[in-house]
Amino acid sequence: YQIYLEIFENQQRDNVPIDTFVCQKRALLAQLPEGRHDEETELDLVYGLLNIKYRKNILRQDLKTFRELLEKGRIIEHNNLEVEAEQNGPMRGSKRTKRCTHCNFRGHTYEECRKRKSANEGNE
Repeated sequence: YQIYLEIFENQQRDNVPIDTFVCQKRALLAQLPEGRHDEETELDLVYGLLNIKYRKNILRQDLKTFRELLEKGRIIEHNNLEVEAEQNGPMRGSKRTKRCTHCNFRGHTYEECRKRKSANEGNE
C-alpha cells in the first residue's frame, strides 16, 4: 500500500518532462508484486496523473503501450517548447534602443538631445 501512496502522491507538474515523470511512476509500479497489474491498467494509473496539457492532446483510448504515450508526449513537449520560444524570443528589430538623429548617440531622441539644446541656447 505504501507504493500506491507514493504513486498517487503527486501529479505531474508543468516543469517535469513526460519522460522523467513516466519513468518514475513505472519504477514504482515495478516494485509491486509481479502480475499485479497488466500494462493497460498501469497506463490508466499513470495517464490519470499526467499534466492536463498532455491529457488534452492525447486520448487514453489511442494508447496501447507506454512507448506510444512517451512518443506522443515528446511531440507535445517539443511543440510547446517551439511555441514558448516564439512567444519569448526577441522579434527582429523590436528591441531597438532610442537613437538620436542629431548626435547619433543611443538612449535618447532628437527632441531630448542635450547637445542640440545646448547648441541652440548658445546660438540664441
